[in-house]
Amino acid sequence: MKEIKPAGKIVATVACPASKSYTNRALLIAALADGVSILSNPLISDDTKYMHLALEQFGISIKQEEHAFIVSGTGGKIKCPLNEISIGLAGT
Repeated sequence: MKEIKPAGKIVATVACPASKSYTNRALLIAALADGVSILSNPLISDDTKYMHLALEQFGISIKQEEHAFIVSGTGGKIKCPLNEISIGLAGT
C-alpha cells in the first residue's frame, strides 16, 4: 500500500452547488483534516444525515447549524466504533 503524506496546512474556500455526494465527501475530508472546517450551505438529506451520524460514531465532532456544518477534524486519528454503523445509501 502506498502511503500518502500530508502536503501541509491548506487554507482555502471552495464553492460548489449543493449535492449529497459533495456534502458527504466534504464531511469526510473535514473529519480527517486537522482543525475546524466550516461547510457552508450543505445539502441536508437522509444520506448526509447518515454520514453525519456515522462520523460521530468514529469520534468526530460535528455541529449542524441552520446553513452549515462545523466539523472538528481529527488529523486522521479516529476511534474505533463500538457498534455496527449503518450509513443507509450514503456510501458515496
